[in-house]
Amino acid sequence: MSLSANPLLIRDAMTAIHKTLRTEVFALSSLLAKSTDDAVTVLEAIQDMRRQIMSQAEQEAQLLEAALRDYDPVLANQREDNHLKFAAKLDHLCARARLLVSIYGIKRRHMQEEMYLDWNLFVSEYLLHLDLKEREMLPALVMSLAPMNNLASSMYIGNSALLAANTATSKPLCASKSD
Repeated sequence: MSLSANPLLIRDAMTAIHKTLRTEVFALSSLLAKSTDDAVTVLEAIQDMRRQIMSQAEQEAQLLEAALRDYDPVLANQREDNHLKFAAKLDHLCARARLLVSIYGIKRRHMQEEMYLDWNLFVSEYLLHLDLKEREMLPALVMSLAPMNNLASSMYIGNSALLAANTATSKPLCASKSD
């Protein structure tokens, strides 16, 4: 499916995917906040989170890259750079989680704490990235790609026409019964 085929559907799907990712990110945050001796569970959870985030990034690239690059090459480069940065940070976290499996005692607890803090830093950057996509990138792409006869464009044009008509006649659009 291309973005231009139905940009509103793609935007809504991306938002739903982002909500799911946020839920998973928060669940992993809760797991890392616990002092657990189950390093294998931590490793598997971080590896799974990396797979989910990178899979979503790849799907997003397939759907949005060409349209975004046409619309705003700088924004496309920023999105790509962010995804590369996130991949590197997730790789680092996975490597640290693999080390947790082989160490014990106080060393493991210290490494878990450092990993938890690194994870929190990642989460703050990742959540901001998702927010900017949903507030700026996706709406801009939808408006730039949506055909003039789609519902969003029709509503925008309709509201603009009503506003222009109201301004021209100087009558309120919703007059009370006393008018």
